[in-house]
Amino acid sequence: MRAIQEVVYRVMMSFFDTGVSNVSISLLVYFNRIAKATRDKHEAQFAKSATVKRELEYFKEKSAKVANADEFLNNYRLLSVATSAFGLEDAMQYGFRTKAIAKSDATDPESLLNKFTDTRYREFNLAFEFFSKGVTKLQSEETQKLVSARYVTNEYERSLGEIDSSLQEAAYFIRTAGSKTQINQIISDPVLFGVVIDTLGISRAAAGGDFNNLKARIEQGFDMSRLKDAAYVEKFAQRFLAIRSSQAQLSAGNPLIGIFANNSA
Repeated sequence: MRAIQEVVYRVMMSFFDTGVSNVSISLLVYFNRIAKATRDKHEAQFAKSATVKRELEYFKEKSAKVANADEFLNNYRLLSVATSAFGLEDAMQYGFRTKAIAKSDATDPESLLNKFTDTRYREFNLAFEFFSKGVTKLQSEETQKLVSARYVTNEYERSLGEIDSSLQEAAYFIRTAGSKTQINQIISDPVLFGVVIDTLGISRAAAGGDFNNLKARIEQGFDMSRLKDAAYVEKFAQRFLAIRSSQAQLSAGNPLIGIFANNSA
């Protein structure tokens, strides 16, 4: 399967490089058109939108007045901004659990927080430290700026996801991969993990198997030592989008893509 994906990827990239449009590679084309500098510009414009400004103004005003963590966490709009800032908007479906994680003692190995491997929950918890600091840290200028900046970024990436979820995943990968130094950190982040295994052609079923085998397979095609290299990370994201585009074409029954896939078997 991986060989098929790699061949289709190379074919599609050659079409893109030479301007041939026989094969639709809309995800990759769109992403390349909004290269990093342009993405930053679009995000800055997005931050000025009425909806984003309204939510951040509400967050700043209301969070400054809460008396305790429960008052903050029981306010749906405040919690929505806070969870979005850490890419945890889906956690709003599990309100009780999310609130318990937010109030967990991060230093207690038995706390609810430490029963989850997803690193985003730890970032969310440590941003506020409700267990040890109440609302003091929440109401600090540093935390307010952190939440505001991360909320804008995540909501912008979610807007890309409205075009196609793969665009959101690629943008998240580019933004966060450079902060990871160990394979475990990739595996414990569901978005990063999905981008990596999909690009490397590792099936979801195989991903649930032996950990050491999975780690070895990832290390064969994913160079952790190069994650500080923005060009490497961007190119890996492009590979991911090219493969996702080819898969979409196969699903849609594009005969040209099918020919290349079949010939590479």
